Amino acid sequence: MGKIGKTFALMLTVIITVSCVTLLTVKSANAQPPIPTPSVPTFTIQTYIEKATVPTSYSLNSSSGQIVAQLGYNYEKTAVNVIIKNQPFTINWTGWSPTGYIYLYYNIRMGNPDNPNSWSELYNANNGFPLASGGEYTNISLGDKYGNSTFAIEVEAMIGYISIGHNFPPVPSTFNGQTSGWSASQTVSTIYTINNLTPTTAPSSSEMPTLAPTQIPTITLISSIPNSALLLATTISLIVIAILLAVIIAMLFYFRRRIPLSQANPS
Repeated sequence: MGKIGKTFALMLTVIITVSCVTLLTVKSANAQPPIPTPSVPTFTIQTYIEKATVPTSYSLNSSSGQIVAQLGYNYEKTAVNVIIKNQPFTINWTGWSPTGYIYLYYNIRMGNPDNPNSWSELYNANNGFPLASGGEYTNISLGDKYGNSTFAIEVEAMIGYISIGHNFPPVPSTFNGQTSGWSASQTVSTIYTINNLTPTTAPSSSEMPTLAPTQIPTITLISSIPNSALLLATTISLIVIAILLAVIIAMLFYFRRRIPLSQANPS
């Protein structure tokens, strides 16, 4: 009986363990629906030439007084757009992503198909991936910064969510989900040409009043009374004084003669 009892207890333990694992698996599957794997995307490349003219500009060097010309130019450059055909996808709920939702993203890489080490992905989890648009196509502009070159482009679809990292402690952002793998390559060639404009006659400094250097004006002190007026006033003042002195002296002589001698010399 003891041996049978031990065997029965062992079997019961195994059954309970398997049941618990099964229940947890079922519960986990119900709470965390699997993220679907996206299809490999199809896309087309659209290029167009941008043309523009940068005119010649002039400035006045305030130190030397010389007019400096920045020669203008014409340029042409290729702009690249990647147009991806969206696949059927509905943003759905998942109970274990931080935002509660999963999305359809795209990633793009560029390189030389003959050199596996030349590929460079344009996007990452830290900077974010382009989201699929709500329409039939998603248009992603790669800009016009590739100069004169030929390269291949590949696109990858991604369904999942991004866990945002943080700086303290440093933890990078990560993508969580399923990827389609890279599409077939498509090759594109871009150009960048620049031609300087023909030099023109520079404007004179008088035609550039707003750019003229600051000049310190010469200050001349001028008397409030002109020299000739000052001399005339001085002469008139001297004449008036002389006349007054003459009048005073004449009056003294006049009154002295009127005084009687007897009064002047009493006995």
